[in-house]
Amino acid sequence: MKKYLILGASGLLGSKLITYLPHSNGTYFESTSNIGINMSFLDVNNPESFRVLLEKIKPDVVINCTGMTNVDLCERFPEKCWKLNCWLPVILAEECNAKSIKYVYISTDHFLNVSKVKLKESDFGIPINQYSLSKSNAEKFIHSVNEHSMIIRTNFFHFNLESPKTFLDKLIYSIKEEKVSHSFSDVLFTPISTFQLAVYIQKLVEKDFAGFINISGSEVLSKFDFHSAVLKEMTSLTEFHLPVLLDSVELYAVRPRYMALDNNLLQKTLGVQVPSIYDMINTELKLTK
Repeated sequence: MKKYLILGASGLLGSKLITYLPHSNGTYFESTSNIGINMSFLDVNNPESFRVLLEKIKPDVVINCTGMTNVDLCERFPEKCWKLNCWLPVILAEECNAKSIKYVYISTDHFLNVSKVKLKESDFGIPINQYSLSKSNAEKFIHSVNEHSMIIRTNFFHFNLESPKTFLDKLIYSIKEEKVSHSFSDVLFTPISTFQLAVYIQKLVEKDFAGFINISGSEVLSKFDFHSAVLKEMTSLTEFHLPVLLDSVELYAVRPRYMALDNNLLQKTLGVQVPSIYDMINTELKLTK
């Protein structure tokens, strides 16, 4: 069985992956109250501390869930964005390559796509802001220094109902309190549940897959339609959820409108059919109970 080291295991994605993936160890950067015996402190700004941790844990696979994901903050602080989202992940990829450790980099779907055709792995993601610029360059540099790495484009979802962290979590609470909330009706994507993401990562690692791969849902949904689907499974108060256009909201960074990913390579490689969005929503809801 492969031994995983999940960088950023106290964060949004990492905290779920360390639960879903067997034989996992994780790292945290800032203070957290949920430090388990399989968690270690890691200053990602210090490559030497990463080398020491690799010697201590001796993982077969490193999954990098660290980074700066607030798009507006990335726009305001481009140097910090570049360091956390590109420079450091590339350094870590080089170190894993030197030690023959599988390196998995979590990229994004946050690219400009004017053709409105699902983005394939062979397509270059056109940067639209500092966040996507740092991610697209990280993809390219990581692949150049570590051809054995796995670079995943995705847009995942899960629920933190006891301690809301995401826009989706806060939306659910707002609707339950009968407060009007809005979601973008003109921003389209292909979301996948974090549980399903973890399942496919593990299967791809077992196959020793290398290169770019999209791990996404098959259905193209607007943010509004996706959020409405979640709300229908949880509450009947859908009249408090209203659509809004991207241009009607003032945001610091420019956003893409079409972020759909093509998952044919994933399905062909693993011989699977990605579950429907409703099945994935229900699975994630059951996992939160």
